[in-house]
Amino acid sequence: MLRWQGCVLLFALTVPLSAQEWRPVSASKTEPTLGVSLGKPRSSSTPVSPSYQTQPLPSESTQYQTVRYTGDIDLPAPPPFNYIGTQQTGYQGPANSAEEAFNCGQVPGAAGAAQPPPVGGAPPFGTTPPPSGPPPSGTPWYQPIKNCWNKIFGGGSSNNGVPGTWDARSDQQFKDFISPMSNPTNFEDPRSLTEFRIIGIYQAAPGDNALLKGGHIFDLNLQGRISINDQWSLILHRLSITNIKTGDGTLGGYSGGTGINDLQVGAKYTFLRDTRSETLLAFGTKFDIPTGSSTVLAGSGWGLTPYLSYGQGFLDNWHFLANGGYRFGFGSGSSDFVYASAHIDYGFFKRFYPLAELNWFHYTSGGNRQPVNFEGGDLANIGATNVAGRNLVTAALGFRFKFSESLQMGAIYELPVVGSDMMEKYRVGLDLIFRY
Repeated sequence: MLRWQGCVLLFALTVPLSAQEWRPVSASKTEPTLGVSLGKPRSSSTPVSPSYQTQPLPSESTQYQTVRYTGDIDLPAPPPFNYIGTQQTGYQGPANSAEEAFNCGQVPGAAGAAQPPPVGGAPPFGTTPPPSGPPPSGTPWYQPIKNCWNKIFGGGSSNNGVPGTWDARSDQQFKDFISPMSNPTNFEDPRSLTEFRIIGIYQAAPGDNALLKGGHIFDLNLQGRISINDQWSLILHRLSITNIKTGDGTLGGYSGGTGINDLQVGAKYTFLRDTRSETLLAFGTKFDIPTGSSTVLAGSGWGLTPYLSYGQGFLDNWHFLANGGYRFGFGSGSSDFVYASAHIDYGFFKRFYPLAELNWFHYTSGGNRQPVNFEGGDLANIGATNVAGRNLVTAALGFRFKFSESLQMGAIYELPVVGSDMMEKYRVGLDLIFRY
């Protein structure tokens, strides 16, 4: 009886279990795949296609980046490292593996590895080490003059424009100023400039002038300036050829002709140069050398002209220039005079400059060469005997145009308004400036 009851109990437990279908047991979640990262480690449970990704490092500068790679392709060679002061370009973070350290240039001898700093330490940040190898061939065109200047004044480097340095470029801080047009041999720009200037002047002669009796005067003048620095400059004021055509019945049978005029050279020192107020003030001296021909009423004698030259910019585009000096001769061959010139202009777009100018000559003493009561103004010192106390005032209107800072041209029309000399009618002037 007891054995039968045990069989019944065993059967009752077996039937429910056999009613269920057998199936394999599945995993509750998928095992994560492993990703290889050259940057910050991250889980790659989310599929990522093989690619390069760049992210800035968490640092003050975004200049340095890390390269994160996922997939199974080769890394390209990194760019070479270069020193910039005490900094290096490229990835600066810790390497995650020996291969990464090699590719990032952190292993000595590896391709693209940074070179150690030079002996004595790396150069200051932001500076470039001096180039290796021999110096470049060729010398500046002004090198012989520079050598002569440095030999006289001691050479070496100095500040504030004192002698001993050499720049040769024109003053770079007052480019919006322009050079004056009228009275070109006396009216000197206050800036220190390096340039060649070609000036052409046509002047109609008065019919009642004793030496000219009508006709005309044509003067072709070459000027040159060399800037030592922003303060010192050397100047060739006049190297010219003059042609004078006369009418009939001139005094002493003078017939004019073509010849070389007197040579004028000098030096200038710009002792006040304020870029904030746009103010310039210079002192200069000009020497007259009587190399000219009597054919063009030149060659009257040696002369010296000390002068002051002033420049002022105001109201953004307005510019005022003034110049004044006294010319006195050595001996009694030439006339002495005091002069003053003024100039004002307005600049349009820093290219086109309409201008107006005024010039005054007052003769303090005459010479002993020509028995007349007029002089030659800025064209010639003829040594007139009866010119003391006379005045000449001229007014001029014109413009200057800048093709660039290196190439400029100007034109002017000038008339006498008080007194008269060999310019009793009018004058037309043109110039062309090649500036360095």
